[in-house]
Amino acid sequence: YMIAPYWDDRRVSGANSGIFQYYDEPNGRYIIEWYSVADIFNGSPNTFQMIIYDQLGENVTISGDANILFQYEDVNHTSGDSSDNPYMTVGVENGDQSDGLEIAYWDSDDSPSGNITNGRAILITTLVSLASGSVSGNVNYQTGGGPVEGATVRTSDWGYYTTTNADGDYDLVGVITGPHLLIVEGAGINPVSEEIEVIEDETLIRNFSVTAPQFATDVAEIDVTLQLDDSAVSTVVISNDGDGRLTWEVEVDRDGPGAVADELWNLDDTFPLTSGEESHRGVTFHKGFYWLAGSNNGSNPNGLYRYDIEGNHVQSYPQPVPNPTLNGFSGITTDGEYLYGVDDNILYEMYYDEVSFDLTMTSEVLLPDVIGNTPYLTYDKDNDIFWMGRISSSMYAVSRTGVILQVYNTGMNIVANSYFGEDPDGYDLYIALQPTIGDDLRVMKMDPFTGDTMTVALLPVDGYRVKDIHLTYQMDPFFWSLIVLENTFMVEDRVEVFEFLPNQGWMNLSRSGGDILPGENVSMDVNLASLDMPEGVYSSWLRFNNNSITPEVYMPVTVTVDDGAATLAVHEDQTVQPLEWTFNGVYPNPFNPTATVSFTMKEAAVAKAMLYNVLGQQVAVLVDGELKAGHHQLTINGNNLASGVYFLRFQAGPLQETRKVVLMR
Repeated sequence: YMIAPYWDDRRVSGANSGIFQYYDEPNGRYIIEWYSVADIFNGSPNTFQMIIYDQLGENVTISGDANILFQYEDVNHTSGDSSDNPYMTVGVENGDQSDGLEIAYWDSDDSPSGNITNGRAILITTLVSLASGSVSGNVNYQTGGGPVEGATVRTSDWGYYTTTNADGDYDLVGVITGPHLLIVEGAGINPVSEEIEVIEDETLIRNFSVTAPQFATDVAEIDVTLQLDDSAVSTVVISNDGDGRLTWEVEVDRDGPGAVADELWNLDDTFPLTSGEESHRGVTFHKGFYWLAGSNNGSNPNGLYRYDIEGNHVQSYPQPVPNPTLNGFSGITTDGEYLYGVDDNILYEMYYDEVSFDLTMTSEVLLPDVIGNTPYLTYDKDNDIFWMGRISSSMYAVSRTGVILQVYNTGMNIVANSYFGEDPDGYDLYIALQPTIGDDLRVMKMDPFTGDTMTVALLPVDGYRVKDIHLTYQMDPFFWSLIVLENTFMVEDRVEVFEFLPNQGWMNLSRSGGDILPGENVSMDVNLASLDMPEGVYSSWLRFNNNSITPEVYMPVTVTVDDGAATLAVHEDQTVQPLEWTFNGVYPNPFNPTATVSFTMKEAAVAKAMLYNVLGQQVAVLVDGELKAGHHQLTINGNNLASGVYFLRFQAGPLQETRKVVLMR
């Protein structure tokens, strides 16, 4: 392409000569000025400008082409070198020189009647006075014949458009003569189009009858109760009772109507580690708590530190290792039931008792010498194996009995790893790289079958050194979170928690969308599962996007996970004689700010229900006295309690129960 305001041999000569540019954004002008540029003999200076206009105000063109202005303050035409083309050329042309506008060609005429003279301005534009006509009509519903208000009526190039009024009427004026494709579209109607021919100074009448789909479901909500590690299928029938094609799609929306979804890798939480340990080395999330491994500042025994979900240090433990090394565990991990760490080439299994808060070593497995002491360690729940390795060394897949099943020589500076079996690409091993202390954390994922890798994210760590990572949805069942352990010698070590991906494991859909003809319907299965989910009430939404008059329809989905006991919808003042002693559990759990404890008493007896924090301190008494036979409900009021884990201890007649409850604000 070429835009040539003055195509000639010209040069900058002297301090008062130059080529300048300026973008006048408020007025939509890009200006280039050639000031006092001389010919090849350093004489006959010219001063002229080229201005290209944005599509603003009076410079908006129907075609979308920019207006171009050539303007000449002082021009002196010279013929130049004898071997060159004589004089100057002015105009525009396309890339292959097949189309353009020639204003001057080898032109020496500088007389007042010439094309290029002093004080002359030439505007190149597609703005012209054109023959035009009008298009008018109305838009009505095919069924019932009522007017359609707010429908858009436009030409296919958006050169002319308007909307219908309350009576369904529209007018398009000043439409250039000739053929056009006229389109009618809008919320809740199926678009229609028609080829038209506009005639000069005439009004073309075109009326439209449009169809409208209707979106409906046979249920307004889904509410099911599952036992632990259970599943169920709820079927939703989606129907179209309108007279037009219904197009729809559905997705799980954790946030619900009107909410703004968090961005991927949003930093959800960060907290300092305040146990007194100066060099934390491993992190995991196990049974409702953060667990950190450290070297106890170089003094054996090495340490394990338990923090609550709010980031408060709760309790310190010695690593239960008979012959510890100086630093102890580096990476630590969990399979949901046990904690694991490696010290002196031995894989240790540890059990945390949620009632007594004790931590004990339950087994140890000697690893092959080639593995050594591993800085990173994670558990692969799909294959019941461990992935472990050293920085800048190989990564090993190891069985529970210590047998090496697979080896990858990654050649990468891996500082930590974590297993994520829900990866959509099958790259289930997530690895952390940090070439130099203070560099951003590079999160990558690896295909455990091929060793192929790809980068997932680059996360800032503010100069800290990354020591371990852990992926979990146990902190928030709706989302997978990436926990990052970071340390430094300057200030306290810290934990950062990044929001990763929605946890879709508990809800999957058999359809993602489609088209439904008028009068027809389709069925969609909503598959719900409670695998690996603690007791509690889980809520989310299905968001249906569609082309009906209600383009977004939300359906609440609630799954209650309990231990299998029946839920009784009766209250304390009802005295129907029960058949047996039953503790029905705590609902909801997690809760905010209240939860209900339900139970059934076969006969009158003394009942006690006490709430304790993780330190074993009693924080509430729900009941301590005799209750009559019947169904009973007690309320846990969390308004004056801090967020975190609590334990309910209940006793009535032969019933003795201890339940973990979580207050999550």
